[in-house]
Amino acid sequence: MDGPRALTPWRLYKTIAEDIKSGLNACFPKQERFQRDYLKSVSERPRKRSLQSLPEPILGMIRQCRELGVSRV
Repeated sequence: MDGPRALTPWRLYKTIAEDIKSGLNACFPKQERFQRDYLKSVSERPRKRSLQSLPEPILGMIRQCRELGVSRV
């Protein structure tokens, strides 16, 4: 560290988030009968559509430019 440390509010945000989380957990404790629902709500869902990508001819041009050393992508 060369210069003085910059002040950031991350510690305040983290403290507030922990307070909110503990308050919610106190008001709404976990119940064993909803265990399966908890797991379902935090698990990743399958995608409904494919990921967007560039067309293959464009990807070919990018590869070719990289091989020639003229690409900044």
